[in-house]
Amino acid sequence: MAKPNPNLRGILYMVIGMACFTLGDTFVKLACQSLPPGQVMMALGLGCALVFWGMMRLKGETLLWAAFFEKPVLLRNAGEIIGATFMFAALALTTLSTVTAIIQTAPLIMTLAAALFLREKVGLHRFSAVIIGFIGVLIVIRPGLDGFDQYSLFALAAVFGMAMRDIGARLARPGISTLLLSFYSALTLLLTGLVMLLLSGGAKTPDLTVSLYLLGLVTAASFGLIAVTQSVRIAEISVVSPFRYVRLLYGMALGILVFGEVIDSYTIIGSLVTIMAGIYIWVRERRLAVKN
Repeated sequence: MAKPNPNLRGILYMVIGMACFTLGDTFVKLACQSLPPGQVMMALGLGCALVFWGMMRLKGETLLWAAFFEKPVLLRNAGEIIGATFMFAALALTTLSTVTAIIQTAPLIMTLAAALFLREKVGLHRFSAVIIGFIGVLIVIRPGLDGFDQYSLFALAAVFGMAMRDIGARLARPGISTLLLSFYSALTLLLTGLVMLLLSGGAKTPDLTVSLYLLGLVTAASFGLIAVTQSVRIAEISVVSPFRYVRLLYGMALGILVFGEVIDSYTIIGSLVTIMAGIYIWVRERRLAVKN
C-alpha cells in the first residue's frame, strides 16, 4: 500500500483547522460582547490546556517542561502571544468578515518567512505575487479613505504573530509532540489573558449563553490548533499555507449569517486579489516540484 502523501495530509489538516478557527473567531466575537477580551482569552487558555493535558495523559505522553524553554518553542509561544492579543482585539472591535479577509495575508507572509528562516526557495515570480497579495490587503483596509477602520490594523499585526508561531512549530525538534506544543500555547494564552484582564479592570460573571460560547470556543480552538500545528509540521509550509484561504469563505458566511454584516466591494475585490496571489504561489510551487 502506498504511503499517504504528507503534503495531501497537511492540506486536509489545514482545511479542517481553518473551519475550527473560524468557528472559534465567531465565539470570541460573541463572548466579547459581554465579557472583557482578557477574560475570554483566559477561558480559552485554561480550557485548551485541560483538553491537551487530558489528551496527553490518554496517549501516555510526558509533560516536558524543559522543552518549553527551547528556542523554537519560545519563538512559537511569542508568536502565539502577539497573534492572539491582536486577533482578540480585532475581533472585539471590527467585523468578522474584515478580520478574516485581512488574515488571508498569512500564506504570503509564510512564503517569505519560509525563504528567510527555512531556506525554502522563493523566486522572483513568487516574490512578485506576495507584493500583489499585499496590494489586495491595502484594498481591503483602504487607508486614507472614508471607509478606513483603524482597528483592522490589529488583524494585520496578528498575522505576523501567526507567522512566528508556525515557523516555531516547523523548527521544533521532532521529539516535541504536537499535543505538547499545543499545551504550551494554551498556557501562553492563559497567562496573556490574565495580564490583559488585570489591565482592563477585572472579570465579569458569564450567563448560561455566554458560558456556552466559551465552551464552543475551547472546543473549536483545541481541534483547530492541533490540526494546523500538525499540518505545518508534516508538510511543506509553502504548499499548505494557500489553503488557509478557505477561512475567508467560512468567515464571510458566518459574518453575514451570525452578525448580519454587509460585505462591500472593496473587501471582495481586495480578497480576490490576495487569494489569486496565493493561488499563483501554490501553482508555481507545484510546477517547480514537477520539473525537479
